Amino acid sequence: MNPPYLSSVWDLDADMGSRDGANNDGITILDVTVPRNPAYCFAFLTPLTAAQYLRGYYPVPKGPLGVDEMSHERYCLEAIANLDDMPLIPISTLAKVWPHEYVVANDELRDSESDAFGLEADNGITTQLVPYPTEIDAFRRQSVLSTEDVTRLTTVLKGAMDPGAVVDLSRFPLTADQILSVLEELHNFKRLDVSHSQAVDSRVFLHILKTYKRLRWINILHCPISMDDLKELITNDRQRFRSIETILHPAFLTGKLPVDFPQAFLVTYTFEEAPPNTPSSHLAQDQNWSDRAIQVVPGRNLDDDPDFRHYLHGKEVYQLVIWADYRGYKAYGILTPLAPEQSKHTDSNVIGMDSFLKRLEDEGSPPTDAAAVKRLLGLCANIKLMNMEQVLNPCGFPDAWFKS
Repeated sequence: MNPPYLSSVWDLDADMGSRDGANNDGITILDVTVPRNPAYCFAFLTPLTAAQYLRGYYPVPKGPLGVDEMSHERYCLEAIANLDDMPLIPISTLAKVWPHEYVVANDELRDSESDAFGLEADNGITTQLVPYPTEIDAFRRQSVLSTEDVTRLTTVLKGAMDPGAVVDLSRFPLTADQILSVLEELHNFKRLDVSHSQAVDSRVFLHILKTYKRLRWINILHCPISMDDLKELITNDRQRFRSIETILHPAFLTGKLPVDFPQAFLVTYTFEEAPPNTPSSHLAQDQNWSDRAIQVVPGRNLDDDPDFRHYLHGKEVYQLVIWADYRGYKAYGILTPLAPEQSKHTDSNVIGMDSFLKRLEDEGSPPTDAAAVKRLLGLCANIKLMNMEQVLNPCGFPDAWFKS
């Protein structure tokens, strides 16, 4: 069973230099300020294109090529071509992020600001996920919106809707009733940004979850919803959260929730000696992996605490631990939950997928699709089951153990 993707996540300072850290040839930068028009560069003293960066390692071959050389060159050309339609990040953008490393003349900075991606210069407002016309974007600077203003905003949003679009109501001075009226007009959306909206309290948030069943991603940063509010909602209306993939809120961006915070299930990936990370998501029936929004929150940096057991912090919930390495070997285990008073001094038991599903049934969980269960058990049958010692020390698995 291959996971949808596997990545090692490290805690790094957001303002670290582009040549700092464990690298000897710069860093790769993806600029998703405008999600529909990303840009890239390989930054090493100056922005490099894919061809410039790759050819530094693999120059264009000269003379007749053998079969292996031709195959390798084809891979190089394909790698370069993958980025042909993506613009290069200008050095002026790098100078904004790392002013101590990149310096450009004022004229060059102004020219690149007006030319890059066809955007206007920065106006101090966060770039929108949906490119609003100037007159609509200006609504954010008003204190209130009239009925006519809300109608115009709704019309623009309806015109920009597509299956992957984010309904962006962030920073608009909308009342709760106005927000709900806009959403009622749109109704068929999966992603919603209402960040910085003082009208979105826990009552409005719960109403949105109850009303819009297709909603999978919501941003409620800087809304008047506290961690205690979320805790109460999840405790009293847990079923409303079963299909949501990502909730952007400070409570879920720490890597560790308080022990008394309602949780149901955690997934932890470990790759050799890299620090585990905990993607969390919901896969609906007939949904493709590529349609999911998976939020990955890293644990603490291994430089601060090298003990792997401290990353397995979900002892009060079921936790699926998946291990993989460069050889293609995989192993897994499901850790059983413990009562809070036990979690500090006792290790969980490790069970397999069949035992886990039986436990859920005994605990009164709703029935699961039989065909889906059969497929899941078939996948797990070909993956080795770890024991607790291996969970706590996930490195150095011998070849013989996988082949036994």
